Amino acid sequence: MYLVKIYSDGNRSNPTVIHDGYYEWPKIISGKIVHKINETDSFTFSLNINHPAFNTFEPFLTHVECFDLKTGISMFYGRVRELSKKMTGFEQTIVCEDVLNYLFDSFQEFEEMGNASIDSYFRNLIAQHNKVVEPYKRFDVRLVNVTNNTDNVYRGKGWAITADTIKDKLVSRLGGYLISHREGTKMSLSYLSDIGSKQENPTIEIAKNLMDISKKLNPDKIFSRLIPTGADIEGEHGEEGNENDSDINRPKITIKDVNNGVPYLDDTELIKKIGIVPHCESWSNINDPNILKTKARKMIEEQKKFITSWSINMADLSFTHDDVNQISVGNHYKIICPQITENEYARCIEKEIDIIHPQLTKLTMGDTIKSFTDVQTDRIRQEKEYREKINNSVGTIESLKNQQTDFRDQLAKEKQWREELEKKVKELEEQIKPPEPTEQKGTDVSEHNTSIDWAKLKATGHTFVMVRGGYGQTTYDKLADRHTTGASAQGLKLGLYWFSYAKNVSEAIQEANKACDFADKYKGKFIYPIAWDWENDSERYVISQGVTPTKQLVSDMAIAFCNRVSERGYKPMNYSNLDYYNKYFDDRVKKYDWWLARPGVSQPDVPCTIWQNELDVDGTSRGINGNADFDISFKNY
Repeated sequence: MYLVKIYSDGNRSNPTVIHDGYYEWPKIISGKIVHKINETDSFTFSLNINHPAFNTFEPFLTHVECFDLKTGISMFYGRVRELSKKMTGFEQTIVCEDVLNYLFDSFQEFEEMGNASIDSYFRNLIAQHNKVVEPYKRFDVRLVNVTNNTDNVYRGKGWAITADTIKDKLVSRLGGYLISHREGTKMSLSYLSDIGSKQENPTIEIAKNLMDISKKLNPDKIFSRLIPTGADIEGEHGEEGNENDSDINRPKITIKDVNNGVPYLDDTELIKKIGIVPHCESWSNINDPNILKTKARKMIEEQKKFITSWSINMADLSFTHDDVNQISVGNHYKIICPQITENEYARCIEKEIDIIHPQLTKLTMGDTIKSFTDVQTDRIRQEKEYREKINNSVGTIESLKNQQTDFRDQLAKEKQWREELEKKVKELEEQIKPPEPTEQKGTDVSEHNTSIDWAKLKATGHTFVMVRGGYGQTTYDKLADRHTTGASAQGLKLGLYWFSYAKNVSEAIQEANKACDFADKYKGKFIYPIAWDWENDSERYVISQGVTPTKQLVSDMAIAFCNRVSERGYKPMNYSNLDYYNKYFDDRVKKYDWWLARPGVSQPDVPCTIWQNELDVDGTSRGINGNADFDISFKNY
């Protein structure tokens, strides 16, 4: 299960929940997170026109964060990059990019940096980045452990984007991995020679969690003849023209003089297998032919490798089994599928997470290096095994299909078993929980109730008080503090309500924040809900401001208020009479606890947890001078 929040800017202010895996609303209709090695992570999701956040996203400014609700880990944090809409279903699709792309928002100035270590060069790049970007885009440097033979880089830097400079001057030439870290709002970067480790949990195994697998050997970069070149030969030009002209072809250092007059190296073993496949490689900083030849010989040996890649669909059992870990990009995992290959470890280089169907995961595995000869041997061995299996077991394919069917059936049974177990646990909890009072008496008060004997109110059997915190976006009730301290001193349970004059979602959120700010002054006192109060004066005021209060608008405002109250750590609730309950609130809102104003009947007509059964009656005998409202709570908050 996943939780998705959006922020109005990179400072993570004003968070809004747009998807909660534990509740029916709010929900996005699709969402996929993609983690990759040495590439920017992404998060793409869609929502329909009825979603409160529809059409509220701003490219580059709106930031999005997705949490794993089981572990509490942030699975993605970044900014909105692209927006698109389509008429079919009236959907909006949002594409987000990871914070690594902040490195595209800065530039590097020209600077000569001879004899700089890789560590100091990288730190210099990040320091320049931090100078020219907003504070929330800045990074610390945590660790740099990439080295070359001398641990020096003789390349300086020019006028270029920071991300392009890191790729060109470091990652493309020296390899390594650029990793971002986040701790709260603080971000840091590491440039590492290697990442990940070999993991035994989980294995990727047929008839256990493996749904589909395909294996590919990528020979695109194989060559059997290497033609190496070094630095330009000074003072010589291959074409007439200005020496500063970058299009001029210049003579370069070759290996002819140290290689029997031949400018290339051959891999005779590979030529026998694949013929002559040439490749040119330039080392522009090498002036010695002997060093150039050594570099070329090393490269032609190392290049005789195929990268084995796997495309895998698997069931993520970590959601149903506490002893199973999640797959993490960068780590190596054992693939057990004897019909395709022998047991071997492969690195996860890409992971796609479907947050709507979190049990299904797509992986790309790679970095398993094999020489060309090893690949040929594997192919011959597998062909032999396939022939034997075909000859000895006609039913192998059908057996595999049955295994997959059995596996899917087992998953369904485990899901059903887990749901039944959770249901039984809840039933047992209900059985051992002390019974709640069927009815608890209370009252709701405001600045209109100027004289209250709290001890007398308690003595007449009242156990809770709903205090009006204020109204509109700015105004506190004049007696809210006095009512709060007086009721609290007698041990009465406290709730809060806020009379709304909101005309839009933004103003409803402001009202929620104002209510919660008041409750925050009395930490732990408000254990009853904070209610949004929409009634006759609310309607009249909105109309006087030229706004028509439709069911859609009022429901959106109610949801926004309740969501913000929940985010601030309090229980949300809505208040209305029966007429407005039917007129202004749709089914999305009615999932929240309800405070129903319905005097003059023997019981409420619609579900509610608090019932205002007496309205504007004489409260003198119960400790409240003048007229007051009284309530019954059906829930032991």
